[in-house]
Amino acid sequence: MYSKSYFRDSVVKSPASTMISSQVTVPIYSVYIVIAAMLSAIVLVAAMFYK
Repeated sequence: MYSKSYFRDSVVKSPASTMISSQVTVPIYSVYIVIAAMLSAIVLVAAMFYK
């Protein structure tokens, strides 16, 4: 947990480090995107069933 927050804070503080730590930040953001897509799909299906 500490390493993820450390890399995220370093990317926010210095944009130049994004190219260096892109191998670490890209998988984290892709996981966030996948989780958001799954939650939105579940919400859409639930809204269709509850109507």
